[in-house]
Amino acid sequence: MTDEEAVKIITLALAALPQQSARMTADNIANAAQVWAELMPDHDREEVWSAVKRLLVTSKWLPTPAEILAVIDAARHGRRPGGAEQWSRVCDAIGAVGRFRPAPAFRDPVTARVVDALGWRELCESENQVADRARFIELYDRLATEAVEDRAVAEVPGIARPALTGPRGRVGEMHRLDVSAFPGLPPAKEGN
Repeated sequence: MTDEEAVKIITLALAALPQQSARMTADNIANAAQVWAELMPDHDREEVWSAVKRLLVTSKWLPTPAEILAVIDAARHGRRPGGAEQWSRVCDAIGAVGRFRPAPAFRDPVTARVVDALGWRELCESENQVADRARFIELYDRLATEAVEDRAVAEVPGIARPALTGPRGRVGEMHRLDVSAFPGLPPAKEGN
């Protein structure tokens, strides 16, 4: 998406938001458009506009790039199931497979990661299903959110993101953010 396309989308969106529109100057719109174009360079105007329209129906505010990218991700990859839904699938697998056989291959990679982290045999032998359910849902929802964020970040050139390593995705060193593309920002201090 270009700066000009982003200006057009923001201007159209603000037409539906008169209270917010009254507070934004032409410079504000141009700056917001520059950021949108920079954060969504590989998305075409129609894809972004479709996401913005969806968000305008449910919000009183101009959507953020994060909200727009989340809607685009859901359109591309489907809405992510919740942890409770996936816990139900794990319980079905526990009943069907049992503790003496290896964990089945779950279609959802996040479910597979959570089962691996909690331990298949431990889940099968547990006597506290309420605690297991809570831990599973909490971990599933966190990892699923991170997966969506990782896909969004992967599409933005020059943005800092963790280097994931190892079977469980331990966070490695951070890549430095190139702030030269953002005029007016102070230079990064050494050691940060």
